[in-house]
Amino acid sequence: MKNIYVEYVDAEFEIEFEKPFLFLTLPSIVFRSILGSRLHSIACISRQNTCRNCQFNKSCIYSTIFETILDKTTAFLPGRDKGSHPFRIKIKEAFRPDNPSSRIFLTVQLYGFAIQYLPYIFYALQQAGDRGLFKERAVYKIKAVRVHNENILKTDGNLNTDFPVNSWEYEVKKDIIEKAQRICIKTPLRFKVGGKYKKDFSAQDFLLCIQRRLITLSSLYGKYELEEVYTPSPDIKISEADLNWKDYSYHSHRQEKIISLGGIEGSFVMKGGFTDYENHLLNFADIFGAGKNTNFGLGNIELL
Repeated sequence: MKNIYVEYVDAEFEIEFEKPFLFLTLPSIVFRSILGSRLHSIACISRQNTCRNCQFNKSCIYSTIFETILDKTTAFLPGRDKGSHPFRIKIKEAFRPDNPSSRIFLTVQLYGFAIQYLPYIFYALQQAGDRGLFKERAVYKIKAVRVHNENILKTDGNLNTDFPVNSWEYEVKKDIIEKAQRICIKTPLRFKVGGKYKKDFSAQDFLLCIQRRLITLSSLYGKYELEEVYTPSPDIKISEADLNWKDYSYHSHRQEKIISLGGIEGSFVMKGGFTDYENHLLNFADIFGAGKNTNFGLGNIELL
């Protein structure tokens, strides 16, 4: 019996610019911004309203993906009126601010019911490419869209939406494995310890950070059924760490100001007796990321 599962799809967009283009911040932040802007332009039919007060907010694609409005009585997020968005963005290449890019491999990971909206994501990114990015009007074309390493972009310009969906699953087991696990943080990891973002954290803080994302994603876009409240194993320790704080900035069109997104980058080693569930938590983070602002491309985790 599956106690926890999340359905998802990774769609990799191969994007080619007409001329090499220099990104001044993480490319995933840029594409998240333009994706939201174009989806809003495509979908919104009641622009005098905010999404919260709009009668269409339960059926609007933009509101569903980028606002994710919740009832404040939602059991797993009490008091919260918004949930984790049903997508995240990843860039395959490491970001280098001094290296103009001609080709970008952008992965959009969709969850649950949002998988059906992949054609809208494709259309919004395609429109953005035709318009060009920023003042430079850097034009790009989408050369391929790959799911399970197969190009689903047809010769007529439409997507083939007949593809299998992935499912991440967990079944309760009581095994304990002694090991040392290195975790590489590829893009800034943002999560609060004691109400504050900071660089210093324990192995238990990190496991609870993943647990919070697991509960939210699986509850919203799959299933979460664990009878026991999870308590991290106390004997797991961080045996070595090479971590630093990194800030990136972007311009928010909605707030009309520059916003800084910062978090931890680097790597660290966790050592001790991991339960089967904790091994699954690490695997979950490797696939779905961890912490806040994953839809901006932050919190990418790799197990080494």
